[in-house]
Amino acid sequence: MNLDGLTMSVLAKELNERLQTGQIQKLYQIDKTTLLFKVRALNEDQNLIITVGATPAMYLSQPLQDLPKEPSSLCMFLRKHIEGSRIVKVEQINGDRIMCIQTDKLEMDGSITSTSIYIELMGKYSNCIFVQNDIILESIIHVSPIMNRERSVGPKMAYELPPNSNRVSLLDFNEKEILNILTSFGSGTVTNTIRSVFNGFGKSLLDYVLTLSSLDGTEELKALSDDAI
Repeated sequence: MNLDGLTMSVLAKELNERLQTGQIQKLYQIDKTTLLFKVRALNEDQNLIITVGATPAMYLSQPLQDLPKEPSSLCMFLRKHIEGSRIVKVEQINGDRIMCIQTDKLEMDGSITSTSIYIELMGKYSNCIFVQNDIILESIIHVSPIMNRERSVGPKMAYELPPNSNRVSLLDFNEKEILNILTSFGSGTVTNTIRSVFNGFGKSLLDYVLTLSSLDGTEELKALSDDAI
């Protein structure tokens, strides 16, 4: 099952607890779509894996053996900018399948360089993008206008969130506010309303919620009572 936004909210909380204030001591590129961050946090060594290949994921692992002896050109570039940085926080963006690791690095001249690492775990569109001052420094996968007409990704381009990520997170509102949002902005069927208003609902989770509510999702939202909503 693919990750959905609400599941990722739990992952974000755990990773922030384990990695916040930690130092990125070493970075490896395991393969074309996988990075390993060795982080020293809370007096422990943490191994953070980010992979955006066929099975996109982000997780803490046991120490890996047989790491690449020779770093790739991407790995050497990222080491220059990322190694030695402190992790300020790990957070989820808008309740979507996007994680952001915010880092600060103390430079030799005493200045601080901030880098945001956006991990977009969105199926075949997954990517890991390194951003400074809203400009893309580098990314695991470069996306040209020919590959995607809606959004290009590459060095020196402005970073923009993926389409639809401006929907809201369910976790930012209480029950009364959620009811007001659904009744104010909802239109069409229950399923279409939930997907158009909120980030975070994968198919499995949405089916589960509908089952609990004794709905099949094809009902018109405007026809439901407040209790049903």
